[in-house]
Amino acid sequence: MTGPETVDICICTYRRDHLAETLQTVLAQDLPEGLTARIIVADNDIEPSAQMVVEAATEGAPIPVTYVHAPARNISIARNACLDAATGDWVAFIDDDEIAPPDWIATLWQAARDTGADVMFGPAIAIYPAGTPDWIVAEDYHTNRVPMHDGQVSTGHTCNVLMRWHGSVIAGERYRLENGRTGGEDVEFFFRLSRLGFVMGNCDAAAVSEHTGAGRLSYRWLRQRKFAAGQFH
Repeated sequence: MTGPETVDICICTYRRDHLAETLQTVLAQDLPEGLTARIIVADNDIEPSAQMVVEAATEGAPIPVTYVHAPARNISIARNACLDAATGDWVAFIDDDEIAPPDWIATLWQAARDTGADVMFGPAIAIYPAGTPDWIVAEDYHTNRVPMHDGQVSTGHTCNVLMRWHGSVIAGERYRLENGRTGGEDVEFFFRLSRLGFVMGNCDAAAVSEHTGAGRLSYRWLRQRKFAAGQFH
């Protein structure tokens, strides 16, 4: 008989007030039988500004929590610090401003097991504040879903993902530092995994949510973001 599988749930953070709420939703995960979890938080600030937030939010936590100081202001450094610290059978990522429902990890894990996928993505659903322009809500520009090409997933995002880890060749891969300030580091990372032959899937049922900031609710912001995304791709 084999023991339970383990998942390291990773959160990269940089001066984010919402981190404590994200941690609470991750701590509240309803883990299925056969799966145990640990949380890894990588603080990308020059100073360890998130350490006290993490310690306060996770005091008496039902699962282990590891804080890693990973300076500075390069998201690839923080993501790689999480991967360096990971020892689980699986690694998951969620952003530090997202909210996870209690069945988030269980749903991703079951979808990966059912399909045999090495990487399983879920969507990040936008929550729009009052006063958001109708055309933004109608097109749902801020919800993040993985792109499909000829019915297949060939790249994705790190805001909601589960990957096989311990014993997998994926464990030797890392995010490129040169993309950590410009953006597109996750698009490149998952394209690389796809080209190495790893199977990727998408599970709409494993959704997290994210409040959309007022600064993102303009045509100018969206134009710049979509143009950059095209360049990254």
